[in-house]
Amino acid sequence: IQIQGQIISIRNQTNFQIINMQDNTGKINVILNKKTSLAKNQTIKVTGRVIEYKTKYKNELEIQADEIILKN
Repeated sequence: IQIQGQIISIRNQTNFQIINMQDNTGKINVILNKKTSLAKNQTIKVTGRVIEYKTKYKNELEIQADEIILKN
């Protein structure tokens, strides 16, 4: 899958980052298995695969990123 949108927030973990991004269809978390110098409000294009996981009350979707490109 490939999406483009704006970074809302970034959560840094030990070996990865969780990027919450938004486009004109909604919001989704993107998991990146490395640290980057991306920042809030930047526009990015993400290529990756959709992962479904279950929470206590519902199923959630996120994107496991293979590539992130910074857009101007």
